[in-house]
Amino acid sequence: MYDSATNTCKDTAGTTCRLLGAIPEVWDEVGQWGGKVAIASRTDEPSWARELLGLFVTSSGQRLIDVVDANLVEMYVHKVNVLTCDPVSCFSSQITLYA
Repeated sequence: MYDSATNTCKDTAGTTCRLLGAIPEVWDEVGQWGGKVAIASRTDEPSWARELLGLFVTSSGQRLIDVVDANLVEMYVHKVNVLTCDPVSCFSSQITLYA
């Protein structure tokens, strides 16, 4: 479920998912100076990751998916074994932008 007032989503368990730091502002800036946003992701839920890109918005209200260059998106399934992984490396989200 997406909440436009806070630009957050909740999964089926009720866990809130939000963008890190200044990501909405940074993606606006990249778009304004003609840069391209690429995504490389390993996730256990690639379909939900794509859905989130269509729900989250930049600070100007543009959907993240509309800022991404469709030719520069790679998402792969990556299953995490939560029994052998520490919580920080298993569950932290990381976004890297290259200019």
